[in-house]
Amino acid sequence: MKLIALDLDGTLLNSDKVVSERNAAALSLAAAQGNVIAPATGRALRAIPEQVMAFPFVHYAITINGAKVSDTRAGQALLRAEIALDTCLRLLDFVGRYDAMYDCYWNDTGWVDRSFLERVRYYNSDEEVVTLLRTTRAPVDDLKAFLRENGQPVQKVQLCFRDMAERETARAEIAAAFPEILVTSSFRNNLGTQRRRRGQGQGAARARAASGHSGRRHHRLRRQLQRSAHAARCRHERCHGQCRARGARGLRLRDRYQRSRRRGVVSLCARSARKMR
Repeated sequence: MKLIALDLDGTLLNSDKVVSERNAAALSLAAAQGNVIAPATGRALRAIPEQVMAFPFVHYAITINGAKVSDTRAGQALLRAEIALDTCLRLLDFVGRYDAMYDCYWNDTGWVDRSFLERVRYYNSDEEVVTLLRTTRAPVDDLKAFLRENGQPVQKVQLCFRDMAERETARAEIAAAFPEILVTSSFRNNLGTQRRRRGQGQGAARARAASGHSGRRHHRLRRQLQRSAHAARCRHERCHGQCRARGARGLRLRDRYQRSRRRGVVSLCARSARKMR
């Protein structure tokens, strides 16, 4: 059994944001061979297209760039990698020095200051990104006050920059000031921040009960889900950018990622599933 973790936008989904018949056939073939198919995306679970979730073989989802792994049949979270509230508030104060728009995900929803959303075109020249932010972000009058009132951890913080040089400066400064935070990027002018996972999480018993697999098989699936969650957080840089930033630790992460690829954990488009015939 292998886990096939599929990115959505620009990979599994075509320009019309649907899965082509050819890709759907490849996924069906891979699932028929006993493989586990899981979308791995920066989207929240509720934002995954209905077409993808309607596939009968999709039982797991890696969402919000690896911040959450869900059993979609049982409707429960198996693994979480959330940013503590105090860390999030310190991070938002820290990024206030940049000319950047920021938002955050909490409870599987993107939240943003209303003033930022009204000036979204100032920070983003790509019309597709503008449309995405306007349709997937819920505006509030004061994001920090909103988070303090809720008093719960957040899933990720995202920034959009007008100046690309300032973006690279921010990437280095955030990584240095917040070692517990992983800094990634999913499109040209953004930075995403998630909690850096250090442990195995607490989803083992739940995953085993939900999957119905034997202990050894479940343990392998759990490791694959965890590694794919890491790959989802790093997939746009394939860990190499992080290697340059973290030196020897980054090299170990890169080697671990490459080993996981050889052992069957993949984050590729559905066309690659045809190679498994």
